[in-house]
Amino acid sequence: MEKSEMIWIASKYAEKNYGYEDLYYGDDLYGKEHLADEIWQYVEEFKEIGRTAFREKYKDYKLY
Repeated sequence: MEKSEMIWIASKYAEKNYGYEDLYYGDDLYGKEHLADEIWQYVEEFKEIGRTAFREKYKDYKLY
């Protein structure tokens, strides 16, 4: 999975305020559950720096 896809998934789960288990067991990671921790780091970053700063930092990527 490419970084761009991981950031998109992370922005989706952060915007919807989903939890780690939702990410791990969700359809987005079906068969790729081993990537959950790496993607969750982006979700935590989103929550730490805020929506606006996250969007500015990753403006070159497609976000949810």
